[in-house]
Amino acid sequence: KLVAQLDGYDQIEPLPDVDFNVRAGNTLVGFTSLAQVRDALGGDMFRKLSLPQIEERAEIADRAFRQFRAMQTERGMDAGRFADTKLELRRRLDELRDELDEYLAGDYGVKVESRRAYRQWRDSHQPFHWFVEFYGIMRRGGFDVIIGNPPYVEYRKTRKIYEVSGFLTQSTVNLYAYTAERSLGLLFGKGRIGLIIPVSSMSSSLFEPLRKLFMETNRSFWISHFSNRPSQLFSGAQNRLTIVVSGQRVKQVIFSTRFYRWNEKLGERARLFDILQYVDLGDLKQEKSLAKVDRKESLSILQKINTGSTIRRHLSKSGTEAVCIHWVRVPGYFCQFFLYPPMARLENSGGARTRIRGEVKTIYAADERLRYVIHALLNSSTYYLFFNIYSDGRHINPADVYDYPLDRVSFSENTMDELEKLSLRLQDAMVKNTSRWRKSGLLIDSVDSRPCKPIIDTIDKVLAQHYGFTDEELDFIINYDIKYRMGREAPGEGGED
Repeated sequence: KLVAQLDGYDQIEPLPDVDFNVRAGNTLVGFTSLAQVRDALGGDMFRKLSLPQIEERAEIADRAFRQFRAMQTERGMDAGRFADTKLELRRRLDELRDELDEYLAGDYGVKVESRRAYRQWRDSHQPFHWFVEFYGIMRRGGFDVIIGNPPYVEYRKTRKIYEVSGFLTQSTVNLYAYTAERSLGLLFGKGRIGLIIPVSSMSSSLFEPLRKLFMETNRSFWISHFSNRPSQLFSGAQNRLTIVVSGQRVKQVIFSTRFYRWNEKLGERARLFDILQYVDLGDLKQEKSLAKVDRKESLSILQKINTGSTIRRHLSKSGTEAVCIHWVRVPGYFCQFFLYPPMARLENSGGARTRIRGEVKTIYAADERLRYVIHALLNSSTYYLFFNIYSDGRHINPADVYDYPLDRVSFSENTMDELEKLSLRLQDAMVKNTSRWRKSGLLIDSVDSRPCKPIIDTIDKVLAQHYGFTDEELDFIINYDIKYRMGREAPGEGGED
């Protein structure tokens, strides 16, 4: 890029030698400290005796590196001396790498004596020993700044190539969690870190070990969350993303934003970061899920609906159609629940070959009356807010339904009567606004929930009286994401992946 700006080759000036400034290897495989080497050697006292020598050689290599860096910009530098210094530095680093690779290979059950097996392991795993490559930095406690966009790759997809071990987040089986853990381990006490990771890191039960790690580091975290509809944080990448920024290690506080949506076509991307609002999660900071909220209304609403009981306690393991509630697992701008399942019909079959459409889940209420109450609750904007706060926004999983607060005893008979009537009205309206879209020779039921919004708003008004929401809180619920939910992008609910 620098050369491209010049008019002629005679304007080119020598650039400094950048050898050793950029170093490559596997972030997840290798020793980060001398203590890790000591642990790896275990009871091998013979090899433990060489630990001081390893540290001494690493320090000498670091001194050689500092000398090389000084020579890179030195005026009138002797080219021969510079080349000799580079060669000496490379020799010292290679010797240390070789020895540590042999120690690490033993941890992986690879016999160094079998040179072919050892060479294959080394080529596939590409170990990177942080405390050698950046000895001076690691000796003082780590890096001042770490930024990254880790790979969102399931571990099973790379396990045939290389294996990792020793991570607290191992059970998450995803490389981005391992990379986040490694990054925190490489960070200086007063250092700062910034990572872009999937929203699932904050909501999925699978990533609880990663959230636990965040909460046990005694750092302040600022966590912002971004949907992929109607626009993506990175154009063309259909990922719901979370940006984690952390300050120095002082005390444990977690600030969060809401689940932000924006429309690039309306120019909203340019001011997206300017409108971010954070709120201290306080008691909502938990390993199970980190809430995506940015206003006091959200915090107050969550406190009021949290009755201590959940929908899970009001369900049966099986039942007849009279107590069924169905939903399409992949939501759009509305969480859609049905008294009767949406169907798929074979095109040109006259409706003779009909089945329940794909991605439909079913639960069974304890009784028929409770079925209508739960149906109304789950279609409400109150639930839509709850879902956006605690889920990854991609799928309505059974846990997202089971964990919604519900205490039947707290509902008056009059409230239950109103919710039952509204449930039946909503089901009729959803049927009237059902269209069919073609996919792989099937005609699939798809509901446009926008015309149903007035009924949903009425459900939320009934719930507001029940929970004791203020007028401001009810207005916040009814208008949450309103311009996206009611805009042109809303049809085709349930079709997103």
